[in-house]
Amino acid sequence: RMFAGLGSFVDAPWLTAWESTPFVSPVGLPNGTLAFVTFVYLMILHRACNWMSDGSDELLLVPALARVVGTIFLPVLGAVPEASLIWSTSHISDPVEATEVGFGILAGSTIMVLTFPWFWAVWYGCVEIFNEEPVYKTGRSAGDPSHHKRPGHPIFHQGVGMDRSVGTSGRLMVMTVGLYFLIALPLAESSGLAVRTSYRLVVGSCLAAFMVYMLLQYPSAAARVTSITDDLRIEAIRSGKLTLRGAMTGVVFMSKRSKKRRAEDGDVHLEHHDEALENLDSQMALMAMRRVLEPFFYMYDENGDNTIDLSELGVIMRDMHENPTEADLHHCFAGADEDGSGAVDLDEFAVMMLGYIQDMSTGHEEEEEGNQENVEHLTTLMTTVADDSDPEEDEDVQVNERTPFQQQVDVIIGSLWRLVVGGTLVYSISLPVAQCIVEVARRVGVAPYYAGFVLAPWASNASELAQVTHYSAQRTSESISVALASLAASACINNTLCLGIYLSAHVQEAATGRLIAEALSVVAVEMAVAYVSAKRVHRLIDALAILCLYPASLAFAALFNYLFWS
Repeated sequence: RMFAGLGSFVDAPWLTAWESTPFVSPVGLPNGTLAFVTFVYLMILHRACNWMSDGSDELLLVPALARVVGTIFLPVLGAVPEASLIWSTSHISDPVEATEVGFGILAGSTIMVLTFPWFWAVWYGCVEIFNEEPVYKTGRSAGDPSHHKRPGHPIFHQGVGMDRSVGTSGRLMVMTVGLYFLIALPLAESSGLAVRTSYRLVVGSCLAAFMVYMLLQYPSAAARVTSITDDLRIEAIRSGKLTLRGAMTGVVFMSKRSKKRRAEDGDVHLEHHDEALENLDSQMALMAMRRVLEPFFYMYDENGDNTIDLSELGVIMRDMHENPTEADLHHCFAGADEDGSGAVDLDEFAVMMLGYIQDMSTGHEEEEEGNQENVEHLTTLMTTVADDSDPEEDEDVQVNERTPFQQQVDVIIGSLWRLVVGGTLVYSISLPVAQCIVEVARRVGVAPYYAGFVLAPWASNASELAQVTHYSAQRTSESISVALASLAASACINNTLCLGIYLSAHVQEAATGRLIAEALSVVAVEMAVAYVSAKRVHRLIDALAILCLYPASLAFAALFNYLFWS
Protein backbone atom coordinates (compact mmCIF):
# COMPACT_ATOMS: atom_id res chain seq x y z
CA ARG A 1 0.00 0.00 0.00
CA MET A 2 2.98 2.31 0.59
CA PHE A 3 3.74 2.06 -3.13
CA ALA A 4 0.15 2.57 -4.35
CA GLY A 5 1.23 5.26 -6.84
CA LEU A 6 3.97 3.24 -8.50
CA GLY A 7 1.81 1.49 -11.11
CA SER A 8 2.65 -2.10 -11.92
CA PHE A 9 5.21 -2.30 -9.10
CA VAL A 10 2.40 -2.65 -6.58
CA ASP A 11 0.92 -5.58 -8.48
CA ALA A 12 4.08 -7.64 -8.16
CA PRO A 13 3.26 -11.02 -6.54
CA TRP A 14 6.11 -10.75 -4.04
CA LEU A 15 4.74 -7.43 -2.72
CA THR A 16 1.06 -8.34 -2.48
CA ALA A 17 2.03 -11.49 -0.59
CA TRP A 18 2.74 -9.32 2.47
CA GLU A 19 -1.00 -8.82 2.92
CA SER A 20 -1.40 -12.44 4.08
CA THR A 21 2.00 -13.50 5.42
CA PRO A 22 5.02 -11.79 6.98
CA PHE A 23 7.32 -13.67 4.59
CA VAL A 24 8.18 -12.65 1.05
CA SER A 25 6.80 -14.98 -1.62
CA PRO A 26 9.56 -16.24 -3.95
CA VAL A 27 7.27 -16.10 -7.01
CA GLY A 28 8.25 -13.26 -9.33
CA LEU A 29 11.44 -12.30 -7.51
CA PRO A 30 14.53 -11.48 -9.59
CA ASN A 31 17.14 -14.21 -9.51
CA GLY A 32 19.50 -12.27 -7.26
CA THR A 33 16.74 -11.37 -4.84
CA LEU A 34 15.52 -14.97 -4.80
CA ALA A 35 19.01 -16.17 -3.91
CA PHE A 36 19.26 -13.60 -1.11
CA VAL A 37 15.80 -14.38 0.32
CA THR A 38 16.50 -18.13 0.22
CA PHE A 39 19.82 -17.59 2.01
CA VAL A 40 18.16 -15.45 4.70
CA TYR A 41 15.41 -18.02 5.28
CA LEU A 42 17.94 -20.83 5.54
CA MET A 43 20.00 -18.82 8.03
CA ILE A 44 16.90 -18.18 10.13
CA LEU A 45 16.16 -21.91 10.07
CA HIS A 46 19.79 -22.64 10.95
CA ARG A 47 19.68 -20.29 13.95
CA ALA A 48 16.32 -21.62 15.13
CA CYS A 49 17.65 -25.19 15.02
CA ASN A 50 20.65 -24.15 17.11
CA TRP A 51 18.38 -22.52 19.69
CA MET A 52 16.35 -25.71 19.98
CA SER A 53 19.51 -27.79 20.30
CA ASP A 54 20.95 -25.51 22.99
CA GLY A 55 17.67 -25.50 24.90
CA SER A 56 17.36 -29.28 24.89
CA ASP A 57 20.99 -29.69 25.96
CA GLU A 58 20.48 -27.37 28.91
CA LEU A 59 17.62 -29.55 30.17
CA LEU A 60 20.17 -32.33 30.62
CA LEU A 61 21.69 -30.23 33.42
CA VAL A 62 18.53 -30.84 35.48
CA PRO A 63 18.99 -34.29 37.08
CA ALA A 64 15.26 -34.82 37.59
CA LEU A 65 14.72 -34.49 33.83
CA ALA A 66 18.01 -35.69 32.33
CA ARG A 67 17.09 -39.34 31.74
CA VAL A 68 13.72 -38.62 30.12
CA VAL A 69 15.09 -35.72 28.09
CA GLY A 70 18.14 -37.62 26.87
CA THR A 71 16.48 -40.88 25.91
CA ILE A 72 13.07 -39.73 24.62
CA PHE A 73 12.74 -35.97 24.28
CA LEU A 74 16.14 -35.24 22.73
CA PRO A 75 15.93 -37.78 19.85
CA VAL A 76 12.44 -36.61 18.90
CA LEU A 77 13.36 -32.95 19.19
CA GLY A 78 16.28 -33.45 16.83
CA ALA A 79 13.85 -34.50 14.11
CA VAL A 80 11.55 -31.48 14.52
CA PRO A 81 13.22 -29.29 11.83
CA GLU A 82 13.12 -32.05 9.20
CA ALA A 83 9.59 -33.06 10.19
CA SER A 84 8.38 -29.45 10.00
CA LEU A 85 9.96 -28.91 6.59
CA ILE A 86 8.58 -32.16 5.24
CA TRP A 87 5.06 -31.48 6.50
CA SER A 88 5.12 -27.95 5.11
CA THR A 89 5.62 -29.34 1.59
CA SER A 90 2.07 -30.67 1.74
CA HIS A 91 0.91 -27.04 1.37
CA ILE A 92 2.70 -26.53 -1.95
CA SER A 93 0.11 -26.23 -4.73
CA ASP A 94 1.73 -28.56 -7.29
CA PRO A 95 1.45 -32.13 -5.89
CA VAL A 96 4.33 -33.47 -7.99
CA GLU A 97 6.71 -30.72 -6.90
CA ALA A 98 5.52 -31.07 -3.30
CA THR A 99 6.18 -34.81 -3.34
CA GLU A 100 9.64 -34.48 -4.84
CA VAL A 101 10.87 -31.61 -2.67
CA GLY A 102 9.54 -33.33 0.46
CA PHE A 103 11.43 -36.52 -0.28
CA GLY A 104 14.49 -34.51 -1.29
CA ILE A 105 14.52 -32.86 2.14
CA LEU A 106 14.13 -36.24 3.84
CA ALA A 107 16.74 -38.06 1.75
CA GLY A 108 19.17 -35.14 1.81
CA SER A 109 18.93 -34.78 5.57
CA THR A 110 19.48 -38.50 6.11
CA ILE A 111 22.40 -38.89 3.69
CA MET A 112 24.03 -35.62 4.65
CA VAL A 113 24.02 -36.42 8.38
CA LEU A 114 25.71 -39.76 7.65
CA THR A 115 28.40 -38.44 5.31
CA PHE A 116 29.79 -34.96 5.88
CA PRO A 117 29.48 -34.89 9.72
CA TRP A 118 30.77 -38.48 9.84
CA PHE A 119 33.84 -37.57 7.79
CA TRP A 120 34.34 -34.41 9.86
CA ALA A 121 34.19 -36.37 13.12
CA VAL A 122 36.86 -38.82 11.99
CA TRP A 123 39.10 -36.20 10.39
CA TYR A 124 38.85 -33.74 13.28
CA GLY A 125 39.32 -36.39 15.97
CA CYS A 126 41.84 -38.70 14.27
CA VAL A 127 45.01 -39.98 15.94
CA GLU A 128 47.86 -42.22 14.86
CA ILE A 129 47.12 -45.94 14.48
CA PHE A 130 49.82 -48.46 15.45
CA ASN A 131 49.28 -52.19 15.13
CA GLU A 132 45.56 -51.68 14.48
CA GLU A 133 45.21 -49.69 17.70
CA PRO A 134 44.48 -45.93 17.86
CA VAL A 135 46.97 -44.19 20.16
CA TYR A 136 45.27 -41.52 22.23
CA LYS A 137 47.25 -38.94 24.16
CA THR A 138 46.06 -39.22 27.74
CA GLY A 139 47.41 -37.75 30.94
CA ARG A 140 51.08 -36.78 30.61
CA SER A 141 51.87 -38.91 27.52
CA ALA A 142 51.92 -36.04 25.02
CA GLY A 143 55.68 -36.22 24.74
CA ASP A 144 55.87 -39.98 24.24
CA PRO A 145 57.87 -40.84 21.05
CA SER A 146 55.21 -43.39 20.06
CA HIS A 147 52.88 -40.46 19.27
CA HIS A 148 55.15 -39.08 16.55
CA LYS A 149 53.59 -39.17 13.09
CA ARG A 150 54.81 -41.76 10.64
CA PRO A 151 55.87 -41.03 7.06
CA GLY A 152 53.37 -41.63 4.28
CA HIS A 153 49.90 -40.36 3.61
CA PRO A 154 47.88 -40.00 6.85
CA ILE A 155 44.63 -41.35 5.37
CA PHE A 156 46.02 -44.87 5.72
CA HIS A 157 47.53 -44.73 9.22
CA GLN A 158 45.37 -42.19 11.03
CA GLY A 159 41.85 -42.69 12.30
CA VAL A 160 39.72 -43.24 15.38
CA GLY A 161 38.68 -46.07 17.63
CA MET A 162 35.03 -46.83 18.29
CA ASP A 163 33.21 -48.88 20.90
CA ARG A 164 30.23 -51.18 20.43
CA SER A 165 27.64 -48.42 20.67
CA VAL A 166 28.42 -47.29 17.12
CA GLY A 167 27.94 -50.78 15.74
CA THR A 168 24.71 -51.16 17.70
CA SER A 169 23.37 -47.91 16.23
CA GLY A 170 24.40 -49.12 12.78
CA ARG A 171 22.45 -52.35 13.18
CA LEU A 172 19.37 -50.43 14.30
CA MET A 173 19.75 -48.24 11.23
CA VAL A 174 19.75 -51.31 8.98
CA MET A 175 16.61 -52.60 10.70
CA THR A 176 14.71 -49.39 9.89
CA VAL A 177 16.01 -48.48 6.43
CA GLY A 178 13.79 -51.06 4.72
CA LEU A 179 10.79 -48.82 5.36
CA TYR A 180 11.81 -46.72 2.36
CA PHE A 181 10.52 -49.45 0.08
CA LEU A 182 7.01 -48.52 1.22
CA ILE A 183 7.01 -45.80 -1.41
CA ALA A 184 7.15 -48.51 -4.08
CA LEU A 185 3.69 -49.82 -3.15
CA PRO A 186 1.26 -49.34 -6.07
CA LEU A 187 -1.17 -47.17 -4.11
CA ALA A 188 -1.63 -44.77 -7.00
CA GLU A 189 -3.50 -47.49 -8.90
CA SER A 190 -5.87 -48.10 -6.01
CA SER A 191 -8.92 -46.15 -4.97
CA GLY A 192 -11.54 -45.85 -2.29
CA LEU A 193 -11.27 -48.23 0.66
CA ALA A 194 -8.05 -49.78 -0.66
CA VAL A 195 -6.28 -46.42 -0.57
CA ARG A 196 -7.47 -45.59 2.93
CA THR A 197 -6.49 -49.05 4.21
CA SER A 198 -3.08 -48.92 2.56
CA TYR A 199 -2.52 -45.39 3.85
CA ARG A 200 -3.17 -46.47 7.43
CA LEU A 201 -0.95 -49.53 6.98
CA VAL A 202 1.97 -47.54 5.55
CA VAL A 203 1.90 -44.71 8.08
CA GLY A 204 1.17 -47.11 10.94
CA SER A 205 4.19 -49.22 9.98
CA CYS A 206 6.49 -46.21 10.20
CA LEU A 207 5.11 -45.08 13.54
CA ALA A 208 5.23 -48.62 14.95
CA ALA A 209 8.85 -48.93 13.80
CA PHE A 210 9.60 -45.63 15.51
CA MET A 211 8.16 -46.85 18.81
CA VAL A 212 10.14 -50.11 18.56
CA TYR A 213 13.30 -48.19 17.77
CA MET A 214 12.83 -45.93 20.80
CA LEU A 215 12.60 -49.01 23.01
CA LEU A 216 15.63 -50.69 21.45
CA GLN A 217 17.82 -47.60 21.58
CA TYR A 218 17.08 -46.83 25.23
CA PRO A 219 20.14 -48.60 26.74
CA SER A 220 22.64 -47.03 24.34
CA ALA A 221 20.90 -43.65 24.59
CA ALA A 222 21.11 -43.77 28.39
CA ALA A 223 24.87 -44.35 28.16
CA ARG A 224 25.25 -41.42 25.74
CA VAL A 225 23.23 -39.21 28.08
CA THR A 226 25.72 -39.85 30.88
CA SER A 227 28.68 -38.81 28.74
CA ILE A 228 26.90 -35.79 27.25
CA THR A 229 25.65 -34.62 30.64
CA ASP A 230 29.13 -34.76 32.16
CA ASP A 231 30.49 -32.61 29.33
CA LEU A 232 27.65 -30.12 29.71
CA ARG A 233 28.28 -29.86 33.46
CA ILE A 234 31.96 -29.17 32.89
CA GLU A 235 31.19 -26.51 30.29
CA ALA A 236 28.52 -24.91 32.50
CA ILE A 237 31.00 -24.65 35.39
CA ARG A 238 33.74 -23.22 33.19
CA SER A 239 31.43 -20.62 31.64
CA GLY A 240 30.11 -19.51 35.05
CA LYS A 241 26.55 -20.60 34.34
CA LEU A 242 26.61 -22.98 37.30
CA THR A 243 28.73 -23.52 40.36
CA LEU A 244 30.03 -26.96 41.21
CA ARG A 245 27.19 -27.39 43.68
CA GLY A 246 24.65 -26.15 41.15
CA ALA A 247 25.89 -28.60 38.52
CA MET A 248 26.06 -31.55 40.91
CA THR A 249 22.79 -31.02 42.79
CA GLY A 250 21.45 -34.37 41.59
CA VAL A 251 24.59 -36.13 42.80
CA VAL A 252 24.05 -34.68 46.26
CA PHE A 253 20.53 -36.00 46.48
CA MET A 254 21.49 -39.42 45.10
CA SER A 255 23.74 -39.89 48.12
CA LYS A 256 21.42 -38.26 50.65
CA ARG A 257 21.01 -41.44 52.71
CA SER A 258 24.74 -41.55 53.39
CA LYS A 259 24.68 -37.90 54.37
CA LYS A 260 21.84 -38.51 56.83
CA ARG A 261 23.76 -41.32 58.50
CA ARG A 262 26.78 -39.07 58.99
CA ALA A 263 24.59 -36.27 60.29
CA GLU A 264 23.00 -38.61 62.82
CA ASP A 265 26.46 -39.59 64.04
CA GLY A 266 27.38 -35.91 64.35
CA ASP A 267 30.56 -36.46 62.31
CA VAL A 268 31.24 -34.88 58.93
CA HIS A 269 34.87 -36.00 58.55
CA LEU A 270 35.62 -37.55 55.19
CA GLU A 271 37.02 -40.82 56.52
CA HIS A 272 33.44 -41.90 57.08
CA HIS A 273 32.81 -41.78 53.31
CA ASP A 274 34.10 -45.34 52.96
CA GLU A 275 30.97 -46.60 54.66
CA ALA A 276 28.80 -44.43 52.41
CA LEU A 277 30.37 -45.91 49.27
CA GLU A 278 28.87 -49.28 50.14
CA ASN A 279 25.61 -47.86 48.89
CA LEU A 280 25.11 -48.06 45.12
CA ASP A 281 23.78 -44.51 44.91
CA SER A 282 26.92 -43.20 46.57
CA GLN A 283 29.13 -45.15 44.15
CA MET A 284 27.31 -43.63 41.18
CA ALA A 285 27.57 -40.20 42.75
CA LEU A 286 31.30 -40.56 43.28
CA MET A 287 31.90 -41.71 39.69
CA ALA A 288 29.92 -38.77 38.33
CA MET A 289 31.82 -36.39 40.59
CA ARG A 290 35.17 -37.83 39.45
CA ARG A 291 34.32 -37.40 35.76
CA VAL A 292 33.37 -33.76 36.24
CA LEU A 293 36.37 -32.89 38.42
CA GLU A 294 39.00 -34.62 36.30
CA PRO A 295 39.67 -31.77 33.80
CA PHE A 296 39.89 -29.21 36.61
CA PHE A 297 42.22 -31.45 38.60
CA TYR A 298 44.75 -31.93 35.80
CA MET A 299 44.56 -28.26 34.81
CA TYR A 300 45.97 -27.22 38.19
CA ASP A 301 48.30 -30.14 38.74
CA GLU A 302 51.20 -27.91 37.75
CA ASN A 303 54.08 -30.21 38.67
CA GLY A 304 52.55 -33.26 36.98
CA ASP A 305 52.67 -35.58 39.99
CA ASN A 306 48.92 -36.38 39.76
CA THR A 307 48.24 -34.72 43.11
CA ILE A 308 47.23 -31.27 44.34
CA ASP A 309 48.10 -29.47 47.55
CA LEU A 310 46.09 -27.11 49.74
CA SER A 311 46.95 -23.97 47.79
CA GLU A 312 45.97 -25.60 44.47
CA LEU A 313 42.72 -26.76 46.07
CA GLY A 314 41.75 -23.16 46.85
CA VAL A 315 42.41 -22.09 43.25
CA ILE A 316 40.33 -24.96 41.88
CA MET A 317 37.45 -24.19 44.21
CA ARG A 318 37.37 -20.55 43.13
CA ASP A 319 37.61 -21.56 39.48
CA MET A 320 34.51 -23.69 40.02
CA HIS A 321 32.76 -20.61 41.53
CA GLU A 322 32.79 -21.91 45.08
CA ASN A 323 33.79 -19.58 47.91
CA PRO A 324 34.70 -21.77 50.89
CA THR A 325 36.22 -20.24 53.98
CA GLU A 326 39.78 -21.02 55.00
CA ALA A 327 38.38 -23.20 57.76
CA ASP A 328 36.30 -25.18 55.27
CA LEU A 329 39.32 -25.68 53.01
CA HIS A 330 41.53 -26.92 55.86
CA HIS A 331 38.74 -29.15 57.18
CA CYS A 332 38.07 -30.76 53.79
CA PHE A 333 41.74 -31.19 52.95
CA ALA A 334 42.59 -32.67 56.34
CA GLY A 335 39.80 -35.22 56.01
CA ALA A 336 40.97 -36.31 52.54
CA ASP A 337 44.73 -36.31 53.28
CA GLU A 338 44.63 -39.35 55.53
CA ASP A 339 48.35 -40.13 55.25
CA GLY A 340 49.37 -36.55 56.07
CA SER A 341 51.45 -36.19 52.90
CA GLY A 342 50.11 -32.73 52.18
CA ALA A 343 48.63 -33.77 48.83
CA VAL A 344 45.56 -35.63 47.51
CA ASP A 345 45.09 -37.58 44.28
CA LEU A 346 42.08 -37.47 41.96
CA ASP A 347 40.09 -40.16 43.77
CA GLU A 348 40.62 -38.52 47.14
CA PHE A 349 39.73 -35.18 45.59
CA ALA A 350 36.43 -36.55 44.25
CA VAL A 351 35.52 -38.02 47.64
CA MET A 352 36.47 -34.77 49.34
CA MET A 353 34.32 -32.64 47.00
CA LEU A 354 31.37 -35.01 47.32
CA GLY A 355 31.55 -34.63 51.09
CA TYR A 356 31.93 -30.85 50.78
CA ILE A 357 28.78 -30.54 48.65
CA GLN A 358 26.83 -32.83 50.94
CA ASP A 359 27.84 -30.87 54.01
CA MET A 360 27.16 -27.49 52.38
CA SER A 361 23.72 -28.69 51.29
CA THR A 362 22.63 -29.59 54.80
CA GLY A 363 21.22 -26.13 55.43
CA HIS A 364 19.04 -26.27 52.30
CA GLU A 365 17.93 -29.88 52.52
CA GLU A 366 14.49 -29.33 54.02
CA GLU A 367 13.67 -26.58 51.52
CA GLU A 368 14.97 -28.20 48.35
CA GLU A 369 14.94 -31.97 48.71
CA GLY A 370 11.24 -32.40 48.06
CA ASN A 371 11.38 -30.09 45.06
CA GLN A 372 14.33 -31.95 43.58
CA GLU A 373 12.47 -35.24 43.70
CA ASN A 374 9.13 -33.89 42.49
CA VAL A 375 8.92 -32.31 39.04
CA GLU A 376 5.63 -30.61 39.83
CA HIS A 377 7.18 -28.79 42.77
CA LEU A 378 10.12 -27.90 40.56
CA THR A 379 7.84 -26.29 37.99
CA THR A 380 5.91 -24.40 40.67
CA LEU A 381 9.05 -22.98 42.24
CA MET A 382 10.42 -22.11 38.79
CA THR A 383 7.34 -20.01 38.10
CA THR A 384 7.56 -18.33 41.51
CA VAL A 385 11.19 -17.41 41.07
CA ALA A 386 10.52 -16.09 37.55
CA ASP A 387 7.65 -13.89 38.82
CA ASP A 388 9.43 -12.56 41.88
CA SER A 389 12.82 -11.85 40.34
CA ASP A 390 13.88 -8.57 38.80
CA PRO A 391 15.97 -9.17 35.65
CA GLU A 392 18.04 -6.02 36.26
CA GLU A 393 18.88 -7.16 39.78
CA ASP A 394 19.60 -10.72 38.64
CA GLU A 395 22.32 -9.47 36.30
CA ASP A 396 24.22 -8.13 39.29
CA VAL A 397 23.86 -11.32 41.33
CA GLN A 398 26.84 -13.64 41.06
CA VAL A 399 26.09 -17.27 40.32
CA ASN A 400 27.73 -18.36 43.57
CA GLU A 401 25.25 -16.19 45.50
CA ARG A 402 22.33 -18.32 44.30
CA THR A 403 21.45 -21.65 45.85
CA PRO A 404 21.97 -24.79 43.72
CA PHE A 405 18.23 -25.15 43.30
CA GLN A 406 17.84 -21.55 42.14
CA GLN A 407 20.58 -22.20 39.57
CA GLN A 408 18.64 -25.23 38.32
CA VAL A 409 15.52 -23.07 38.00
CA ASP A 410 17.48 -20.53 35.95
CA VAL A 411 18.63 -23.32 33.65
CA ILE A 412 15.06 -24.52 33.08
CA ILE A 413 13.77 -21.02 32.35
CA GLY A 414 16.53 -20.37 29.83
CA SER A 415 16.04 -23.78 28.24
CA LEU A 416 12.30 -23.39 27.82
CA TRP A 417 12.77 -19.92 26.37
CA ARG A 418 15.15 -21.23 23.69
CA LEU A 419 12.91 -24.20 22.91
CA VAL A 420 9.80 -22.04 22.51
CA VAL A 421 11.49 -19.37 20.40
CA GLY A 422 13.40 -21.87 18.29
CA GLY A 423 10.40 -24.13 17.76
CA THR A 424 8.18 -21.21 16.78
CA LEU A 425 10.73 -19.99 14.25
CA VAL A 426 11.19 -23.48 12.77
CA TYR A 427 7.45 -23.92 12.35
CA SER A 428 6.98 -20.44 10.89
CA ILE A 429 9.87 -20.52 8.43
CA SER A 430 9.40 -24.07 7.12
CA LEU A 431 6.83 -23.32 4.39
CA PRO A 432 8.70 -20.22 3.07
CA VAL A 433 11.88 -22.31 2.90
CA ALA A 434 10.10 -25.09 1.00
CA GLN A 435 8.55 -22.59 -1.41
CA CYS A 436 11.93 -20.97 -2.07
CA ILE A 437 13.51 -24.36 -2.72
CA VAL A 438 10.81 -25.19 -5.29
CA GLU A 439 11.24 -21.81 -6.97
CA VAL A 440 15.02 -22.25 -7.09
CA ALA A 441 14.52 -25.64 -8.76
CA ARG A 442 12.26 -24.06 -11.38
CA ARG A 443 14.77 -21.32 -12.17
CA VAL A 444 17.75 -23.67 -12.35
CA GLY A 445 15.82 -26.26 -14.35
CA VAL A 446 16.30 -29.27 -12.08
CA ALA A 447 13.82 -31.49 -10.30
CA PRO A 448 12.71 -30.18 -6.89
CA TYR A 449 14.16 -33.34 -5.33
CA TYR A 450 17.74 -32.22 -6.02
CA ALA A 451 17.17 -28.68 -4.74
CA GLY A 452 15.63 -30.01 -1.52
CA PHE A 453 18.41 -32.59 -1.20
CA VAL A 454 21.18 -29.99 -1.40
CA LEU A 455 19.78 -26.85 0.26
CA ALA A 456 17.62 -27.80 3.26
CA PRO A 457 19.94 -30.20 5.18
CA TRP A 458 22.71 -27.63 5.65
CA ALA A 459 20.33 -25.61 7.79
CA SER A 460 18.34 -28.36 9.51
CA ASN A 461 21.40 -30.49 10.38
CA ALA A 462 23.42 -27.63 11.84
CA SER A 463 23.12 -28.88 15.42
CA GLU A 464 24.49 -32.32 14.51
CA LEU A 465 27.58 -30.79 12.94
CA ALA A 466 28.20 -28.58 15.98
CA GLN A 467 27.79 -31.55 18.33
CA VAL A 468 30.17 -33.68 16.27
CA THR A 469 32.79 -30.93 16.31
CA HIS A 470 32.57 -30.64 20.11
CA TYR A 471 33.04 -34.35 20.78
CA SER A 472 35.66 -34.94 18.09
CA ALA A 473 37.86 -32.22 19.56
CA GLN A 474 38.24 -34.30 22.74
CA ARG A 475 40.04 -37.04 20.75
CA THR A 476 39.01 -39.98 22.88
CA SER A 477 37.41 -43.25 21.87
CA GLU A 478 34.40 -42.53 24.08
CA SER A 479 33.76 -39.06 22.65
CA ILE A 480 34.11 -40.23 19.04
CA SER A 481 31.73 -43.10 19.73
CA VAL A 482 29.15 -40.73 21.19
CA ALA A 483 29.42 -38.47 18.13
CA LEU A 484 29.11 -41.24 15.52
CA ALA A 485 26.39 -43.13 17.39
CA SER A 486 24.33 -39.94 17.59
CA LEU A 487 24.59 -39.52 13.80
CA ALA A 488 23.32 -43.06 13.22
CA ALA A 489 20.53 -42.40 15.72
CA SER A 490 19.48 -39.31 13.74
CA ALA A 491 19.27 -41.44 10.60
CA CYS A 492 17.06 -43.96 12.43
CA ILE A 493 14.67 -41.18 13.46
CA ASN A 494 14.49 -40.05 9.83
CA ASN A 495 13.86 -43.64 8.71
CA THR A 496 10.85 -43.97 10.97
CA LEU A 497 9.25 -40.81 12.31
CA CYS A 498 10.15 -38.41 9.48
CA LEU A 499 9.36 -41.00 6.81
CA GLY A 500 5.98 -41.60 8.43
CA ILE A 501 5.26 -37.86 8.39
CA TYR A 502 6.29 -37.67 4.74
CA LEU A 503 4.07 -40.59 3.73
CA SER A 504 1.14 -39.21 5.72
CA ALA A 505 1.37 -36.05 3.60
CA HIS A 506 2.24 -37.53 0.21
CA VAL A 507 1.48 -41.25 0.32
CA GLN A 508 -0.66 -41.44 -2.82
CA GLU A 509 1.58 -39.18 -4.89
CA ALA A 510 4.80 -40.79 -3.63
CA ALA A 511 3.70 -44.39 -4.25
CA THR A 512 4.01 -44.23 -8.04
CA GLY A 513 7.46 -45.76 -8.37
CA ARG A 514 9.04 -42.51 -9.60
CA LEU A 515 11.00 -42.08 -6.36
CA ILE A 516 12.38 -45.62 -6.25
CA ALA A 517 15.88 -44.48 -7.34
CA GLU A 518 15.94 -41.84 -4.63
CA ALA A 519 14.83 -44.40 -2.04
CA LEU A 520 17.46 -46.89 -3.22
CA SER A 521 20.18 -44.26 -2.83
CA VAL A 522 19.20 -43.76 0.83
CA VAL A 523 19.18 -47.52 1.43
CA ALA A 524 22.59 -47.97 -0.21
CA VAL A 525 24.22 -45.17 1.79
CA GLU A 526 22.87 -46.44 5.10
CA MET A 527 23.97 -50.00 4.37
CA ALA A 528 27.49 -48.79 3.55
CA VAL A 529 27.70 -46.66 6.70
CA ALA A 530 26.38 -49.55 8.80
CA TYR A 531 29.11 -51.79 7.39
CA VAL A 532 31.82 -49.28 8.35
CA SER A 533 30.28 -48.71 11.78
CA ALA A 534 30.85 -52.37 12.62
CA LYS A 535 34.61 -51.82 12.49
CA ARG A 536 36.46 -51.19 15.71
CA VAL A 537 39.05 -48.95 14.01
CA HIS A 538 37.90 -46.34 11.52
CA ARG A 539 40.63 -44.91 9.25
CA LEU A 540 40.60 -41.66 7.35
CA ILE A 541 40.32 -43.58 4.09
CA ASP A 542 37.06 -45.09 5.36
CA ALA A 543 35.74 -41.63 6.27
CA LEU A 544 36.71 -40.29 2.83
CA ALA A 545 34.80 -43.14 1.19
CA ILE A 546 31.74 -42.29 3.28
CA LEU A 547 32.01 -38.63 2.29
CA CYS A 548 31.99 -39.62 -1.39
CA LEU A 549 28.61 -41.32 -0.86
CA TYR A 550 26.95 -37.89 -0.73
CA PRO A 551 27.62 -36.88 -4.36
CA ALA A 552 27.41 -40.52 -5.45
CA SER A 553 23.82 -40.77 -4.19
CA LEU A 554 22.85 -37.72 -6.23
CA ALA A 555 24.58 -39.09 -9.33
CA PHE A 556 22.90 -42.47 -8.94
CA ALA A 557 19.41 -40.96 -8.70
CA ALA A 558 20.05 -38.69 -11.69
CA LEU A 559 21.42 -41.51 -13.84
CA PHE A 560 18.61 -43.91 -12.90
CA ASN A 561 15.92 -41.34 -13.67
CA TYR A 562 17.60 -40.43 -16.97
CA LEU A 563 17.70 -44.06 -18.09
CA PHE A 564 14.24 -45.14 -16.98
CA TRP A 565 12.07 -42.01 -16.60
CA SER A 566 13.37 -39.57 -19.20
